[in-house]
Amino acid sequence: MENLFKALTKIDVLSPPKQYITKLLEAVCQQLGYSFGSVIELDHNGRGWMFASYNLPENYVHTANQVAPYMSSPFGEAIKTGEIVVSCDPLSEKRLEPWHEIIGQNNIKTMVWVPLLNKGSAFGTCNLYDIRVRQIDELEWHTLQQIGVTISIALASNQYLNKLNGKTRELEAEVARRKQAEKTTHESERFLTNIFTSIQDGLCVLDTQYNIIRLNHTAEKLYAGNRTVIGKKCYQVLRGRDAICDGCPAIRTLAGGESDHEVLSNKNAAGEITGWSEIYSFPLIESLTGKIKGVTLYIRDITEQRKMEQEMSRFERLNLIGEMAAGIGHEIRNPMTTVRGFLQLLGGKKECSLFKDFFGLMIEELDRANAIISEFLSLAKNRMTEFSLQNINAIVNSLHPLIDADAMNMDKYVEVKLEDVPDLWLDEKEMRQLILNLVRNGLEAMEGEEALTIRTFAAENEVMLAVTDRGRGIKPEVLERMGTPFFSTKDNGTGLGLAVCYSIAARHNASIKIQTGSEGTTFTVHFRQCCLPGQHPGRQPIGDFSV
Repeated sequence: MENLFKALTKIDVLSPPKQYITKLLEAVCQQLGYSFGSVIELDHNGRGWMFASYNLPENYVHTANQVAPYMSSPFGEAIKTGEIVVSCDPLSEKRLEPWHEIIGQNNIKTMVWVPLLNKGSAFGTCNLYDIRVRQIDELEWHTLQQIGVTISIALASNQYLNKLNGKTRELEAEVARRKQAEKTTHESERFLTNIFTSIQDGLCVLDTQYNIIRLNHTAEKLYAGNRTVIGKKCYQVLRGRDAICDGCPAIRTLAGGESDHEVLSNKNAAGEITGWSEIYSFPLIESLTGKIKGVTLYIRDITEQRKMEQEMSRFERLNLIGEMAAGIGHEIRNPMTTVRGFLQLLGGKKECSLFKDFFGLMIEELDRANAIISEFLSLAKNRMTEFSLQNINAIVNSLHPLIDADAMNMDKYVEVKLEDVPDLWLDEKEMRQLILNLVRNGLEAMEGEEALTIRTFAAENEVMLAVTDRGRGIKPEVLERMGTPFFSTKDNGTGLGLAVCYSIAARHNASIKIQTGSEGTTFTVHFRQCCLPGQHPGRQPIGDFSV
């Protein structure tokens, strides 16, 4: 037995269970003189299945796992009793009758079934076969029992290893699933981030204390610049204030949990309105608790939209005034001409000489009313415009003496800076009226000996005429109403001069833009491509005032 134990010590106990048991069977057979051996496990259906073997004939290995009455054989006896069972004449053992043929073919004389025990119950056997009839002494008997224990431990380890492998596979599958879920989550986050950053209007996410959590690129460009704004108050970053803005929709959204919106004006440090923003607020609600965790602000710059709305409103009013002018302008002037003629006639009579001053005053007022009507008629929608190829510089130069005279009478002077510009299809009379109206407005806006500048230049397929005064600028509330008929800040103004300028510009498919500040105001007339040579608009009535 000493040689057996030496042989057993040479087996790698860390090798896989099947390999270990095969090596163990080899050592037992060689050291104890058995011809061959096998290890049979019992499954949950009561069938025996060969786990490992040593030196078994090929036909035995091939047929060993066939369904057979294992439990009614000596194998079953070893399983039930937990004791070693020996048969020294297996061909005479009726319980082995299903295997007699294979036993005879392999000349097996002795068969030994060693039970494999776990917690007192057998779950299989170690089978040893000998082609000799042999007697098993007490020492060998105990040795076989120890072998059975060793094999039991190895098989149990195999079962645990199978379970561990199964758990490992489950864990690997779970890890793979989580990785896939994480990948999907990252892809979803990237997708949502791409949507968040690609929106061309501003997006700003706030917590319940109005601290900025996140901004998209548009909001960063508009409000953050190169500053770090995450964690700062929205009203500090977006509005430059020390307290939450009055009328901010975020206040109502956080209070009531409902979406809201508001239009707020943008102001500079001097309090002047520089534009408008339309702000929509949406609550961020925790899905599990239903509590509001913050608010998302959608910020849209509507400055250009507001300007366009004001322009459209102005042109609508011009249309209305034009229709009125076309209908009643001439009808009013005819009786006024008659009245003026009779006043002149009466003023020349001796018997009316006492009232001559009154007649003169009435004639002056009639002339003033006639001048207003003349301006009024220039808005008429059905008047014809005569276009010809003109250079705006030539028209300015022709008016220069008249403009200088007006400026000198007001103790002011005019600077003319004309650059080379292409010819345009213009109505010369209307251009003269446009320039004179803009110049006179500029002169009247200045105090003291200030200079008015008239410039012409070309840029980006446009020709520009710019009139710049050195006045105090236009207040925001006045700027919004500029060009509105009958709106004037002058004591004796009619409010038609700038309205006429807008209508003339519209007839020339041009636009007027205003830049104003504390150091003065610039009115710039932009003549667009359709007024350039080669695109002669001809002689046409005015259909509307849209640009």
